[in-house]
Amino acid sequence: MATVAVIIANWNTRELLAECLASVAETAGEIELETVVVDNGSSDGSPAMVRERFPRVLVIANRDNLGFARANNQAIAATTAPYVLMLNSDARLSRGALRVMLECLMAAPRAGLVGAQLRHPDGRFQRSHARFPNLRQEALVLSGLGRLLYGAWYPSFGPDDDVRARVVDWVSGACMLARREPLSQVGGFDEGYVTYGEEMDLCYALRQAGWEVWYEPAATVIHHGAASTASMTADREARLYRGRARFFRKHYGADVRRLFAAELWFFTPPKIALHGVLRALSSGRFGRRTISLHALRDALSDHPTSEPPAGAAHPGAARPGSIAGRRVLLLATSSRAAGLESDVRHERFPRVDYAELQRRIDAEVCDYAVYPDGRLGEWVRRAETQLHSDPYLALHGLRRAARYDLVVCMSERVGIPLAALRRAGVCRSRLAVLFQCWSQRQEAVISRLGLFAAMDVIGVNSTAQRDHFIALGAAPERVHVFQWGVDHRFYSPVAHSGGSAFAFSLGETRSRDYGWLFRAMEGVDLELRVRAGGLPYARETLPVTFGRRPANVTLLPRASAVELRALYAQARFVVLPVHDEVFPAGVTASVEAMCMARAVIATRSRGLRDYLIDGENCLLVEPGDTDGLRTAIRRLAEDPELARRLGENGRRRVEAEINQERYVQHLADLLGGAADRSEAAA
Repeated sequence: MATVAVIIANWNTRELLAECLASVAETAGEIELETVVVDNGSSDGSPAMVRERFPRVLVIANRDNLGFARANNQAIAATTAPYVLMLNSDARLSRGALRVMLECLMAAPRAGLVGAQLRHPDGRFQRSHARFPNLRQEALVLSGLGRLLYGAWYPSFGPDDDVRARVVDWVSGACMLARREPLSQVGGFDEGYVTYGEEMDLCYALRQAGWEVWYEPAATVIHHGAASTASMTADREARLYRGRARFFRKHYGADVRRLFAAELWFFTPPKIALHGVLRALSSGRFGRRTISLHALRDALSDHPTSEPPAGAAHPGAARPGSIAGRRVLLLATSSRAAGLESDVRHERFPRVDYAELQRRIDAEVCDYAVYPDGRLGEWVRRAETQLHSDPYLALHGLRRAARYDLVVCMSERVGIPLAALRRAGVCRSRLAVLFQCWSQRQEAVISRLGLFAAMDVIGVNSTAQRDHFIALGAAPERVHVFQWGVDHRFYSPVAHSGGSAFAFSLGETRSRDYGWLFRAMEGVDLELRVRAGGLPYARETLPVTFGRRPANVTLLPRASAVELRALYAQARFVVLPVHDEVFPAGVTASVEAMCMARAVIATRSRGLRDYLIDGENCLLVEPGDTDGLRTAIRRLAEDPELARRLGENGRRRVEAEINQERYVQHLADLLGGAADRSEAAA
């Protein structure tokens, strides 16, 4: 069993992360480690680098930057070692540093956490610990008098004060070693902090719980310092103030927080004016870009109801992102299957994402159940099928929207028409739209009418679609990637019993190239069973017509969820001849197959890059490469051990990263932030 769990949160620091991991391996010695990297949506290839160069390190890849606190909580929950080393990706351990910190904790029974002495890459001393803030201290810092009266290191301690190990108030989060017991006792990091203040808050919580926080100068760590945020000076300042304001309110009360805000408003405008004049007179050579008054107001605008109780950081606890007390309407382009409500153990039906979200955030739901019966309902459904849009549901939502703080469209089918109504000034509620698919027709409508501007939250299921939307003019801060997930408890591996094994393919004909797959199956000594069409509960049943197909291809009728699960269980592997799209065509089938521990063969599509890793949980084939697809099919058919390994890797990735629980929680957190902004605007 590992003694120390090393957890590292990373965002776009690929090479520094490689140095960090190498230093961990070098300094470990005989200490048994388990190492986890949580990547917060990096675009520099960090996760791939870790998997290639450090194969023993577990990678948890988030689609967005969830912040330091939440990333560390994810990693803490994924490990079991009795000691936890929380390390920045831009930090590098010196030889023996880990051993010295571990000995410090072991020597002091009430020591809950110990920090190291930080050094700049050139060897200069770096601030490593400080006193807890108070109003007098903040006034001295903001006015600049603190440095004049107490020295350049104020309110931290300088190198002359750091010559021996001792108990301190709080230490830098760049390198902290903690016992797991006190971490669990205080609930880990408070995820309400975005970037700055998390470690100070954690140390305060540990001190309040009766634990000691130690500083050990004999353990030295090279820290590049703010490597992930060096280019965001004004934003960094805003985050510092936001974190400090949260700390004051949480631990000292609302009155003290208001006094701190008054100090900021007193000292900040003169500073903004001074630096503005210096930049103007020196053509930018002197002065710096400071926080704006608008950003300062935003940093101090947290609503009290969004504050979590002290120590609430576990997934089920109240925290920022909770929508308690806010009115949210979910517009779902789906309908629940008959008998779903009575299937409380979900033995016949998988959990429905919008139903899970409804319970999580206590929202109201409007879905296809609102459509009229009879000929009128049939006519409306037929017309919307031709439009590939749901204007009737949008109008129904519009009539109710005024009663809600936030309207969430679970699909672009209802989101696009509602955004058009909002763009025209008819709908005034804040609007979140989750995109499931994408087409040239939708792109033309959105671009021509400028509808991205009418969406406060734009949710997509792939980074390729996010990048495409930003290129079309969507504001980057509004576009968020939600890694799609299905009910992995319903779709779980089962032993195959009886029957002849076969390859399995499924999905809508408009997003699959079945003709290509059929050509690849010619001459292959294996049966292929194809379930062409929509999902089991899809509203539209698309016509399935094929020309000539090989004798070893069998077409299957529409299947229920239980029947589909059985097909996955009996299949050797799953083949998905998807078209190359920016949206993740085939993602539901891919994730379901991974849930069932089945290997996947798929087209190398941009939309599936977030889910399928060639050689790890699938085999990828270039679009249209018939010989390549045939070779991949034969390879898995003749090598069951490879198919088993790919399938098991897929299941592990689902459990760690891609599942419905994480998808719904991620969505609830972001919608909670949108509801907070809605209330502040009101």
